[in-house]
Amino acid sequence: KNIRDPTHNDILYGRGGGTNHHPGNKRYRKWVEDRKVEYVNSKRLDKPVVALDIVKKWRSQNPPGRFLKMDDKTGLWNDVGDKKAREKTSQALREKAPQIRRELEEAATVGAYPAGENGEQRTKKT
Repeated sequence: KNIRDPTHNDILYGRGGGTNHHPGNKRYRKWVEDRKVEYVNSKRLDKPVVALDIVKKWRSQNPPGRFLKMDDKTGLWNDVGDKKAREKTSQALREKAPQIRRELEEAATVGAYPAGENGEQRTKKT
């Protein structure tokens, strides 16, 4: 509460360049990106588990990773808590999920059909 100086392990809520370029936000986006295929392939009830695992690992860093939102009145940062952190992480995992799902399905169909007479690879027509 009332954090004046966020660390490199903090994720800053907000829009625009200031938060996008913060080192914690950049690393967090990479962590999320690295788990998107796992998230897309998870059953509905397992999806929140993926998000919560990212939050737990983020918070276990040294110094601890926090999810911070600025208080407009004081200009200081406050941790939003685990529930909001998990919601933010779930939202980030869902970004581009339909596109990733499509790419995974397309990759799975390549090679699923026998080669043509000339040996060329046949792929499923969509």
